[in-house]
Amino acid sequence: MKIGIGTAVVTPFDRNGEVNERSLANHIDNLISRGVESITVLGTTGEASTLSAHERYRVIAVAKEIIANRATLIVGVGTNDTAKSLEYIAAAEKEGADCLLAITPYYNKCNNNGAIAHFGALAKATALPILLYNVPSRTGYSLPIEVIRSLLAFPNIIGIKEAEATVNRLNSLGIIVTEQTDSSTDYSDCSNHKVHVLMSEIDNQSETMSHSKGNTDGNTGKEHDLCIKNRVHGRKLHLICGEDCAYLPFLAYGANGIISVVANVAPELIVALRTAYVTNPERAIFLNTLVTRLSELLFCEVNPIPVKFALNLLGADVGLPRLPLAELSHSLRDRFEAQLFEIMREIQSNVVASKRTGILRDN
Repeated sequence: MKIGIGTAVVTPFDRNGEVNERSLANHIDNLISRGVESITVLGTTGEASTLSAHERYRVIAVAKEIIANRATLIVGVGTNDTAKSLEYIAAAEKEGADCLLAITPYYNKCNNNGAIAHFGALAKATALPILLYNVPSRTGYSLPIEVIRSLLAFPNIIGIKEAEATVNRLNSLGIIVTEQTDSSTDYSDCSNHKVHVLMSEIDNQSETMSHSKGNTDGNTGKEHDLCIKNRVHGRKLHLICGEDCAYLPFLAYGANGIISVVANVAPELIVALRTAYVTNPERAIFLNTLVTRLSELLFCEVNPIPVKFALNLLGADVGLPRLPLAELSHSLRDRFEAQLFEIMREIQSNVVASKRTGILRDN
């Protein structure tokens, strides 16, 4: 499974406010054709919190069909209700997700033991790989490094999408990325992991939630034993950048992917930055300034308001956000449009060069 250059995809709506499946399919197909390697649906950018269960199913199904094994399908399943997240996991599995993205619980913020129990219950409910998602600006809770270390005891918790781009945070995560697991360590009783304290609690919660959903097959998830007896030597944390303007420093700290909002609009720019990081550091710094400028524009109001406005200007027809989100403020629109096309022309000349990729509309 490759995350690589990933896009946090918007959910298009039509004039009646319904999910525009054709526009969603066209947008995903366009992104893949322009170098995107993973597609994330039902995240913050996808306005998942305002979608019904049926709409969620359809978004996943449309994405799976149009991707057609050309990219990795990542599905957001995180909520502040563990039982609800378990329902979302079951639906994502049914529709063919390749990987799950789980945000830290928000509003009813948990303590560290609660975070371990929550993510542990999710991990034990599925064999699919799970990415933790840390975005304290949205949730009011930053997942502590020691909790991340503990959660890596679950074999299918493979990494973290990190949106807290501070030097201290990246230093700590970079250490985990480069660590090698000591193959001589005995994990049979989880004695070296704080998570064993919550083992019984997680099992009981998982069993209760299974029964509450009418699951009578007797499977409480014990096949995903928290105490990993066959942990793979050298297993590393997958560090995924969740802050576009910080992608370059994330690469320096060992990140092996990004889930990008900017890539909705200019995936070639993100691809080019990754390439330049390896081949031409000076060019990478220049491209990072373009990423930063575009990112700042696309976050001039709360995401995904600006990126939807930008995509509509560029001809993608993704519609308006759903309430409580409203369209971009009138006072910003003229300046936004001018800056957007100025940046896109620079991307066209410096990244895409003479290729015709459909980035710019015909004026």
